[in-house]
Amino acid sequence: MKVVHTYVDKMGIIWKELLYTQYLSAILAKKHYGNISFYGDVEECRQVIDLGLPYDEVNDKIVNRVDLNTWSIPKLKVYESMNESFLHIDTDTLLFNKIIFDTYDQNYLFSHIDMHTPSELSKNELISELYKYYSNPPYKNPENIKNKNNYFYINKTYSKLFFDLIFSKETVQLI
Repeated sequence: MKVVHTYVDKMGIIWKELLYTQYLSAILAKKHYGNISFYGDVEECRQVIDLGLPYDEVNDKIVNRVDLNTWSIPKLKVYESMNESFLHIDTDTLLFNKIIFDTYDQNYLFSHIDMHTPSELSKNELISELYKYYSNPPYKNPENIKNKNNYFYINKTYSKLFFDLIFSKETVQLI
């Protein structure tokens, strides 16, 4: 199975704050699945090669900045180009454990439904909103999604560490 990252930025750069996580994501994917490919615009691909990120393939032929009318177009173009089974993970997704796909009855899965987090919220308001959302996530309420089997529990991918860090005893008392 081919493991894939896709990234295109309107400025043609992978920002260092993203790059650290992307590097760890690539290392973990390679550890679990033995390979990882990167699809990006010419500039991002050059940056990945110059920095020596551990990709087995770097492809600048599928996506480009013109595709950035929405964040999903580059990913969809990469999906469309695949002619083998693949796992597409976001560059900020950290797979600490290997997903065993044979244990799922679907041939696709999602880690979670993205949640909009308004920037005008204070830290405490944001924490409170995240707490409410993740204490009652969509997969616990089948009426919120059409087929709950399509979503891989968030906690199994990368949010448990986030919540362990953010919900210290002091923070939980604020909620």
